[in-house]
Amino acid sequence: MYNPKFCFWHLPKNGGTAIFSMTQKWKNHRRAHPEKNHVRIVEYPPKPDEIVYTVIRHPYSRFISAFYHLIDACHEDFFYKKAKVSDCDWLQRYNISMDIFKNDPNEFLKALQEKIHPYHLEAQKIFYHFDILKPQFYWISNGGTIDPRIKLFLNQENLEKEFKRLIADPLKQYAQWPRDRKSNSRISKNTIPLNEQSKAIIRALYRDDFKHLNFHQ
Repeated sequence: MYNPKFCFWHLPKNGGTAIFSMTQKWKNHRRAHPEKNHVRIVEYPPKPDEIVYTVIRHPYSRFISAFYHLIDACHEDFFYKKAKVSDCDWLQRYNISMDIFKNDPNEFLKALQEKIHPYHLEAQKIFYHFDILKPQFYWISNGGTIDPRIKLFLNQENLEKEFKRLIADPLKQYAQWPRDRKSNSRISKNTIPLNEQSKAIIRALYRDDFKHLNFHQ
């Protein structure tokens, strides 16, 4: 009798919070680390009898999600503002306000790339500090390639259907897909799309994601 055991590798800004909230009490299913949301597979290897899976997301939309997460970080209604480890706390500690980027991811990327930009140092500090801005490849790589122990790659763009077919059905465990969650919900509503220059910058910053996870440009 087929009795699979699944281990979920949670990559930031890829829909993992929904999966975690559904599966906390599921049998034969666990996330990679019992306490930490995001860990590298080389540091916390899975068990040999587990089917390791993760969720991947196109770097363009993932970056947009991460940027506006930081825009919301210090808003009074933001769910994570009162967390033990708050993104807002770090921004305030270093006296950095996301307002300097005009609610525009293109402005942030321009500041990150151009050394003469007045907010270049702020953009660099943000980019290299926050886990949500690290490449997906960073979390699941091993020796310069994707760790072969990861057997399933679900796509964030079609996550609900793929999760049911590939994870819930084999486990024969089901739960209502979380909707209208207060956690991780977006506060800022106006999204400024990426321009072509910004897309080129993202392709350079996340080149390993494009190469190893086969995202189209």
